[in-house]
This record gives sequence, C-alpha cells and structure tokens, in this order.
Amino acid sequence: RCIGGRDVNDGELVEFVLAFTGEVNALQRRYAPLLAAERERGLSELSAQRAAEYYAADRRAVEIAAALAAGEIPEGVELETTVSAGPAGTVREEAFSLPAGGDLMLEVRLEISEAGEISVLCWRTVYSGGWDVDDTITLWDGD
Repeated sequence: RCIGGRDVNDGELVEFVLAFTGEVNALQRRYAPLLAAERERGLSELSAQRAAEYYAADRRAVEIAAALAAGEIPEGVELETTVSAGPAGTVREEAFSLPAGGDLMLEVRLEISEAGEISVLCWRTVYSGGWDVDDTITLWDGD
C-alpha cells in the first residue's frame, strides 16, 4: 500500500485513515455553521421572493375588485360571472385566479351589488402544481 509515494504497513494505514477522518470531522464541525447559514440565507431569500409575489397578486386582485365594483371589465383577467336576483336587486358573483408565486394561485370570488358594494366570498391561495402518486412502495394493507 502506498500513501504519498511511500509504502506503508497496516498500522500506518490505520493511523492515516483515522487522522484523515479526524481532520474531515474537524472541518465539518468548523464549517457546519457556515453551511447552515448559507442554507438559511437561501431559504430566507426564497421566502421573501414568495411573499413579494403573493403581495403583488394581492394588490392586483384589489385593483380588479375595484374595477369590477365600478362596472369595468379589467383587461387580461379571465372572469367567471354569475348573475342572480336577490332581495336588494341584482347581484353579480365574479370569480378569478391570479398567479401568486411558485405553484400558488390566488383565488378570489366576489359578490357585487347593483350599488357596487363588494362582499368577499373567497380570497385564498391554493396549490396549483402537479404531483404524481408514488406507487413504487408496497404498503401493508392489513392482511
């Protein structure tokens, strides 16, 4: 066996491996906080990005709601409209979705009276990404 260009016996090899392993462990202990901090920084940046994307969608939804209350049809928004007669007159229900960052959508459903008064029926984020069922694992079915 050869280390660094010279022949070694089993005892020297074991000493080398133990010393090398000890150095690796020392490096891991020394740099683990830095690696953790880097992961935390990345997670914080992603969280800030997602929050900014959500609040941008939220602001856009407020603009759309105001336009709908004023009787305007905002551009670039796919609306689902339902009109019904209520005790106080005709009521419109308007529903739309906006991208809210990553695989999230902001779903909004509003009820708008003839007078332009808005009632929020739904204002929520939903996961819009796909997923595949993992059927590679055999699960115990009780038998």
